[in-house]
Amino acid sequence: MFTALNQRLSALRNRVSQGEKGFTLIELLIVVLIIGVLAAIAIPIFINVQATARDNTAKTTVTDAKTAVVAHYTATGELPEAIEDSGFVPSEEVDFDYFAAGEAFCISASFDGGRVFKTTDSTSTEGEQTTETACTTAAG
Repeated sequence: MFTALNQRLSALRNRVSQGEKGFTLIELLIVVLIIGVLAAIAIPIFINVQATARDNTAKTTVTDAKTAVVAHYTATGELPEAIEDSGFVPSEEVDFDYFAAGEAFCISASFDGGRVFKTTDSTSTEGEQTTETACTTAAG
């Protein structure tokens, strides 16, 4: 066994002394393994960042729409019948709903079936009302 190891080591030295350069199979396998581990860590993080960005898009859409509706209400004294009447045009990528009834309205948005974000403003009700109750009331 010692003789076989010595012969392989001697052959390796001869190749190096002749100027042969390159990577061994083990070195290449280690590099592939490291790349695989890094990909296994990075891909789920990347997917999570995308989901968070989609949720933030829906949240921003709800906030911007509420601002437009309140501005329209302040200027005219009436809620817009359609969200476009307030000057707000939602993105086509966002599932968007707007309901108005009397002096109450409900706005909800989600990005491709993700989390649903809702907001409301009700000036005609007495006491505290949850967003879900106000949205149910506004939807009729």
